[in-house]
Amino acid sequence: MDTSNLDNQESNLKPHEYYMAQAESIRNDVMMGADADEDKVIGEGFYRLAKIYYDKADLNSAEEFFLKALEKTIFPRDAFAMFKCYGFLIRIYSEKQEEASAQEFIEKAEQLVEKFQESMGSLSSHYFYNVGMVATYKGEFDKALENFSLSYQKAQTENEPELIAKGLYAMANASFNLEKHNEALQYLNQLKELLTILKKGYLKGSMHQLYGNIFRELSEYKLANENYDLAMNLLQEKNCWNLFGYILLGKGIVAKRS
Repeated sequence: MDTSNLDNQESNLKPHEYYMAQAESIRNDVMMGADADEDKVIGEGFYRLAKIYYDKADLNSAEEFFLKALEKTIFPRDAFAMFKCYGFLIRIYSEKQEEASAQEFIEKAEQLVEKFQESMGSLSSHYFYNVGMVATYKGEFDKALENFSLSYQKAQTENEPELIAKGLYAMANASFNLEKHNEALQYLNQLKELLTILKKGYLKGSMHQLYGNIFRELSEYKLANENYDLAMNLLQEKNCWNLFGYILLGKGIVAKRS
């Protein structure tokens, strides 16, 4: 595979990040075969780099590489990758308080949902999950919960255990935002059982963070702190400094209230 484009565009990266992108591209190339689309391979490398920067809380670099990854996408082949990039960019612009840019990508995500619906004969669990995410970005948590529930049901019939897990977390998060704390705990308890089988460290850390948030709102401060600590340990293993900051914020709120 010719990696000259990747070489030129990543010359300003730290060595371990540069070689991580190349290794990821080469790995994907091998998996996809000799006829792999070079743009797709490079785009996946950019996406991986963007995730690294996002986890490091380097939002400017993450934004740069998510945008570069988007430049390499083609609809409908990369529709779900586009959803993922839009989602991260919405979070980045929200955290940077750039509301106009966040709104721009919310609208793009919404347009992509409509375009995807028009071009697909049948709608999969992935489709409903992404509709739920768009509703979440817009603050429409009732609609989000409805679509996450549809995604979860379809994932069960499609035998998609990872999407079942993501659906349970998404339903719990939507329920939390709707202040339906008992329902949120029920979804998380199901997810906790599933994660004894699935090895998803990042999702497990996020689950304990959400447990902490729920127990915080229920004034169960001891349980909140216990779950924040579990989340902290899991996410530090992943070097996820972005979520680590939110966990510290949660612990700070608990300390203030108690």
